[in-house]
Amino acid sequence: MGNMTATGSTNQKSGNTGKCLGQYLFDCLKLEGITEIFGVPGDYNFTLLDTLEKYNGIEFINGRNELNSGYAADAYARIKGISALITTFGVGELSACNAIAGANSEHIPLIHIVGSPPDKDQKEHKLMHHTLMDGNFDVFRKVYEPITAYTAVVTPENAEIEIPTAIRIAKEKKKPVYLVIADDLVSKPVMGRGEPTPPKPSSNLTTLKAAADQVRQLLDRARKPVLLVDVNAMRFGLQTAVRQLADAMNIPVATMMFGKGAFDESHPNYIGVYGGSFGSSEVQTAVEQADCVIAVGMVWADSKYGHVHR
Repeated sequence: MGNMTATGSTNQKSGNTGKCLGQYLFDCLKLEGITEIFGVPGDYNFTLLDTLEKYNGIEFINGRNELNSGYAADAYARIKGISALITTFGVGELSACNAIAGANSEHIPLIHIVGSPPDKDQKEHKLMHHTLMDGNFDVFRKVYEPITAYTAVVTPENAEIEIPTAIRIAKEKKKPVYLVIADDLVSKPVMGRGEPTPPKPSSNLTTLKAAADQVRQLLDRARKPVLLVDVNAMRFGLQTAVRQLADAMNIPVATMMFGKGAFDESHPNYIGVYGGSFGSSEVQTAVEQADCVIAVGMVWADSKYGHVHR
């Protein structure tokens, strides 16, 4: 599934929760175990940062610039599982693009929160600083559509839907998501929606059985199978399952360069890192002459197989 987008607000209201939008946002992040948020202050995110300064349990880590803050948030998510970044509209968020695009390509769940100009000014299409001076306040969100899994314009009316949705997608897809909040809406009370929790994804049992039967047939015929492990085994928390599979099958295990660390290198079945012609010839032979390669968490990039174009 590609990038998903939600914009605007809904007219359906079911009551005032008594909690402001900024508080609700930080409550949702705190529930995910986030105790630090990285970013750089800018006038369109001051109300967010003012709310955060009074909020207990989350500390703001002020970066030298947005790019560095983005990479710090990326590292934080690799360690703790998910992270958050706050930038200002236009100049701030664009400076973080490289970090967010990298998090997207490397499957890092990161919540990018952007403070934008006042909602009333946006509706009047005023010419505001940090914009393209054309009255279009949606242009930078569209920049983020290809490099995130989800983008949304958050309002008090849709916050109880959009914020949990964005967090859920970041966790499920292990990708960054983008939320933009007008600075005059941060202190507005969130409208309670009472929306049901979406059902957890489930497998199609018929398709799953067919796939399992096919895998069983391949393994039954295999005489030189190899288990090849890459980075997404770490991103999706599959290390224990991979080790159990290696123990049960008692077959050689190699990791990709990007997936180094995804498998215990002290394990007796571990043979090394596969890097095509750039790596060990023994590992290359074992992988390329295998009659069945069980690939887990693969990212099929050219540089990982020794096929770099020069």
